Amino acid sequence: MDDSGLHALAQNREYDFPSMKLKIGDRLQIQLPPPLAQEKHTVRLIGYCEGVSLLVMPPHANGFAMKLVEGENIVVRFFSGEHVFGFTSTLDHIVRFPFEYLHLSFPEKVQGVRIRKFPRIQTRLDATVSSAALDGNPLSCAISDISLSGASLTARGDLGKEGENIVVSARLEVLGNTHELELNAAIRSCTGKGTEELRYGIEFQGMDAGNKLVLSSFIYQESLGKI
Repeated sequence: MDDSGLHALAQNREYDFPSMKLKIGDRLQIQLPPPLAQEKHTVRLIGYCEGVSLLVMPPHANGFAMKLVEGENIVVRFFSGEHVFGFTSTLDHIVRFPFEYLHLSFPEKVQGVRIRKFPRIQTRLDATVSSAALDGNPLSCAISDISLSGASLTARGDLGKEGENIVVSARLEVLGNTHELELNAAIRSCTGKGTEELRYGIEFQGMDAGNKLVLSSFIYQESLGKI
């Protein structure tokens, strides 16, 4: 397989390996060769020797480790929260005992893009909002655009006044995985008073690293198409 799997990153700058700041246990997304080229799987990094090899757990399907062949080329991607990195590796060796793991060739080059180049995307996500104004009765709404700093919501009801805090719950699909997010936010604007549908501008507050990573990955995915 050639580098076509990195087409979304091809026009962005090159980074050195340390720029990724990989840690043991980090999740990597791998794309396998044909006929599984459209399938993307998440694996965990269990170690590396710089300049020599990356060690990762094998991908699984239906609860079982997938059957791979040494010598295959694999596209690897990593979402750091602020960047998306990608590189190609060769499956150098499969270790079977005492447990199965993979040796991937150390990347000769790493391509990356800073996610903050895509600050806001148009979308259509179902969500629910909880707030003091709703008195414990969450209200359904729709997210019409979203960024790492905030979003626009439309709702057929009063979510609260400007400056008030709300909690937005939404389900995001990222690389085939479903993530349930609960994001604290403050209402910054409201338009459409007196109409059937109100539009709110909200600002996220105190987003933790896990939610930021998921949302960053979603924004990048929706900006460039599924990578």
